Amino acid sequence: MIVKLSTSQYEFLKNTLGRERIDLFEHLSNGNGIALEVKDEFAIEIRDWVGERLQREGFDENYELNEQGKILEQLEDLLYR
Repeated sequence: MIVKLSTSQYEFLKNTLGRERIDLFEHLSNGNGIALEVKDEFAIEIRDWVGERLQREGFDENYELNEQGKILEQLEDLLYR
């Protein structure tokens, strides 16, 4: 599976997954963002992690998406292919 991320989405994953986990991706960078090649089973693992984190940390006190939640929701959508 190829997943196209914005630079901010990639940076978020890199900073939250950790360098050793993000290195599991094969990635190509261009001016418009980053394309990651992800094995299906790893995509499922990350999608599950993103969903759990979205529920725990992605909403403010009014149950509106916060900034982190917006990125997590975008990532979740990208990984459901």
